[in-house]
Amino acid sequence: MRVQRRQRVIEHGVAPGGWLMSLGATPLAQLQVLCLLAIAMGGGGVAYGLRNAVIQLAALVVLWLNRMQVWRFVQQGPRGLLALVALSLALPLVQLVPLPPALWQGLPGRGDVVQAFAIAGLPADSWFPLSLDRGRTLTAFCGLLAPTALVAVGAGLAQAQRAQLART
Repeated sequence: MRVQRRQRVIEHGVAPGGWLMSLGATPLAQLQVLCLLAIAMGGGGVAYGLRNAVIQLAALVVLWLNRMQVWRFVQQGPRGLLALVALSLALPLVQLVPLPPALWQGLPGRGDVVQAFAIAGLPADSWFPLSLDRGRTLTAFCGLLAPTALVAVGAGLAQAQRAQLART
């Protein structure tokens, strides 16, 4: 029953129960709310952590509510676009993978880090990620949630709905 209702919402853009129910139920409406929320919150930036968090949580909700459509995008979406989304999401995550000491110490600018460890009395022979600031790298990943939601969910919209989303 739920699957049939959800399929009808995806196909026709209207949920049982009228326009008020359909406002939050259609993927188009959810993406429009996400866009308007991002605009209302000022777009973001490092100084606006709480605003970014609201937008990112909204994007997670949109992704969760449309998980079947996201899965369909992963399976059937244009390969080039899928590769772009996957690589964009992977880039900050790969930078969090710990590297052996010989590798990370040989990277440009890491001499200062090794010296700082020596001054602080910390062992420099530990494994560390490529990223010097793990928190900001994770923030960069989270910043990709809203664009990912727009692409993955938006790819499943009809052409007219995409045009309507662009006019939002």
